[in-house]
Amino acid sequence: MDLKRFNIFDFNRKPTDIPLVDDPNAPAWKKFLKQFASKISQLLGINFLYLLFSIPSLVIAYFASFWIFGQSFDKYFGFSIEQNFIEMLVPRVVLGLVMILFPVVAVGPVHAGFTYVFRNFSRQKHAYVWWDFKDHALANMKQGIIVSLINLVIVFLLGLAINSYTRVAPEFTGTLSYAAVGFVSIAFAIFLSMNMYIYPLMVTYDMKIRELYKVAYSLAFMRLIPNLLLILGIVVVLFLAYGFLPIIGAILTLIILPATILFVINYFVDPVIRKLEETQEEIETSDTDNI
Repeated sequence: MDLKRFNIFDFNRKPTDIPLVDDPNAPAWKKFLKQFASKISQLLGINFLYLLFSIPSLVIAYFASFWIFGQSFDKYFGFSIEQNFIEMLVPRVVLGLVMILFPVVAVGPVHAGFTYVFRNFSRQKHAYVWWDFKDHALANMKQGIIVSLINLVIVFLLGLAINSYTRVAPEFTGTLSYAAVGFVSIAFAIFLSMNMYIYPLMVTYDMKIRELYKVAYSLAFMRLIPNLLLILGIVVVLFLAYGFLPIIGAILTLIILPATILFVINYFVDPVIRKLEETQEEIETSDTDNI
């Protein structure tokens, strides 16, 4: 097969802007499908690049998933390595991918670079994949690394909390034990929601680290239900991909799945970021008029 025919690995070609739909009032799902179809060949190439640059994240996320589940997974769901290796492995692989794609565990500068590319896709702007990725990965090097380290600490603490409720504090039994694990799980879901916004904010605004987390935290709560529904939807997709035949999930991951999920996340987040930009522009215009 001649891959050049599909331009999958031609990252420097001039992109073309394709109108979403003829009707500007068309439903959001129709606009999304039109935009996704127009970028499919680029997404295949980006998927390869993203997995290549995310190998450290994949390794960390895989082991972090074991740390988070710990004994609690075997306790509450009854799976163990001796009983069924696949049933034990699949949820941990799914959780590992969730932590990378949202991204709780990620090489910060790498994810910042790809976030800029996906943001441009969502806005129908030109995106020279390789150069935009490289430029914005370097431009956000410092903040990306700091966010990565902060997130690793938070993941460690969340995993410690879950394991503490199920291993260190055996007196927490019954309803109280489930409530404690549920509370930490909700905290983890909110943390996932925050990370959907941190990197788009990073590549769009000149914010300090504290401001990034503060705004992301506000957006995580302001849009709590839509955020949780998106997280749930992506978890379901990953479980469907890996739950029946894990080899199918692995193949889809190597070909298109991560890039597709990242596209969906950024398409979901970008209208919120644009609304913030418009609000900021209105405030700045108002301040200028009052001078």
